[in-house]
Amino acid sequence: MPTKTRIAFFVLILAFSAPLISAQNAQDTAVDTLHVRHILGLQGVKRDATGLLQIKSKELHFDAGRSRGTLPISSIEDIFIGTETTQAGGKLGEVAKGAALAAPYDSGAALTLLMIQKVDVLTIAYRDSDNGLHAAIFAVPKNRAEQFRADLISNGSHVNNGAKVSRVPSGMSPSAADVSARPKSPPASTILIEPVNSGDVNIPAEFRLAIYEDLVETIQSSGIYVRVFRSGDHRADEISDVVTLSTEVQSFKQGNQTEREIVTVIGATKVRLNVKLSANNGAILVDKQVEGKVRFFGENLNVIRDVAKQITRLLRKTP
Repeated sequence: MPTKTRIAFFVLILAFSAPLISAQNAQDTAVDTLHVRHILGLQGVKRDATGLLQIKSKELHFDAGRSRGTLPISSIEDIFIGTETTQAGGKLGEVAKGAALAAPYDSGAALTLLMIQKVDVLTIAYRDSDNGLHAAIFAVPKNRAEQFRADLISNGSHVNNGAKVSRVPSGMSPSAADVSARPKSPPASTILIEPVNSGDVNIPAEFRLAIYEDLVETIQSSGIYVRVFRSGDHRADEISDVVTLSTEVQSFKQGNQTEREIVTVIGATKVRLNVKLSANNGAILVDKQVEGKVRFFGENLNVIRDVAKQITRLLRKTP
């Protein structure tokens, strides 16, 4: 493609997208309102929905038109803030993606880089009416999440100061002799999913909680189990054949999306987990490692989808 034609192509796209950028930035500066992208986790809201996040009458409200969600601020038990490199969403993102697909091979990847931006990642851990743990994760305009966190705290949310999940002492696990001496459990119809244990690995809270949230949703939709309970759900205490899924981070590497977009052999995000499925009688049904990766296109947080798929495949093979 001639150089002049390539330059004209980029100028056309930038001219078309500039009004959308200005409109979105203006909306983001509104008082007490954030224009955000819901990554996952808020009940009743679709993934990647873009809308307004507000605090009203001691409640957190997310409004994306047809997709809306609300939760009492008093149900929030922790709030984390991270950073991520992402591509613009909404109409602006659609313009960029469509243009990239239509662009010549040598210019499509570069075009997607025009839409890459830094955002804050706001992660809100909260409990439902049955005490089940949830994690709502939002992409927030850069440098806006900290004040929003302070506003949530002033309105009654709880925080644990980002307390790290501690490693479970190895001595707590039953020995191989103990397990083999116990009777085998029949196939379970119920599973309880515990949050990801960070162990001694430094992994951002948004990754740890996003893996947990995506695991719950993926296993629920898989149909492997009749009932899927979240960590802390008191209803699971009354079920005798429940199995418990626990995961612990063995290693984590946060890659770089920009590098992946340009040179696909570098910039990968990787996470390795030890996965255990245990029965009520202490028998270990699964004890394996899985590794999730984002090798090519996509945000770093997309690594959670690879992890959830692999763990779900393990569960399908479990008697």
